[in-house]
Amino acid sequence: MKRLTGLKIDKLDFVATKQGDLLYHEGPLLSVFKDALSGNYYLYKWSDCDEKAHRWLIFKAAINDLSDFFDKKISLKSLISAQPFAFFLDLNDSLDPLSIVIVSNQNIPKNYLPEEDSYFDAHDFENYASVFQQRLKEILLQAA
Repeated sequence: MKRLTGLKIDKLDFVATKQGDLLYHEGPLLSVFKDALSGNYYLYKWSDCDEKAHRWLIFKAAINDLSDFFDKKISLKSLISAQPFAFFLDLNDSLDPLSIVIVSNQNIPKNYLPEEDSYFDAHDFENYASVFQQRLKEILLQAA
């Protein structure tokens, strides 16, 4: 796995509860989590693995930005790039954290980022993506 340039921390500053998988192929590739305390959403993007761990790129995503992603106004890469930093979480096969590193946006390894044209396409995503997209619309309507 690539060496990360960032700040190693002991734990994440939020309590993530998995909501569902947006992309899945032989395991989750992109999943939605929600912080139980703040209600913030986080996307976990599988990025790499070796014999010891699976690496996840984790970033916070605002409801409006997620809605724009599902409406194909912005790409997944844009969602990630809009954040000042991302977390990288290395988990072993038992899902125990081995390492957590905060990495500034400009130090995210290029091959960990999606392609420029990484726009939402319902045909490529799991059914949960449509359910989550509808939930976002309802949240935004209630907030209006």
